[in-house]
Amino acid sequence: MKIALTTNGPTLDGEIAVRFGRGTYLLIVDHETLSYRAAPNLYMTLRGEVQPALAQSLARQNVTLALAGYWAPLDIKTMQSLGISVRHTPRYSARQVLADLQAHAVRTPDLGTVVKAS
Repeated sequence: MKIALTTNGPTLDGEIAVRFGRGTYLLIVDHETLSYRAAPNLYMTLRGEVQPALAQSLARQNVTLALAGYWAPLDIKTMQSLGISVRHTPRYSARQVLADLQAHAVRTPDLGTVVKAS
């Protein structure tokens, strides 16, 4: 599974952006191996909700999950219309959020509550 995150740095040690698309870097991470590609976020300065161009770019890269501190309802709709699931996450480093995901601790986009697999 490929996961998209926007962070304040080009490594997994960068903090997750409050809103998806607002971090200075876009990371595409392979969930199995934690290998990743980082690139400057060209969509960061655009105003409004998640830009359709960003969502379409992620879909073309076969991203299936996007993580951010907060998702507006229109952001969720945009991403899900392209087959990309979204999850609220705490604003930790990307590395910590991915570790939480691997441990099955994720946040639901509608409630923001932590769901832990037992």
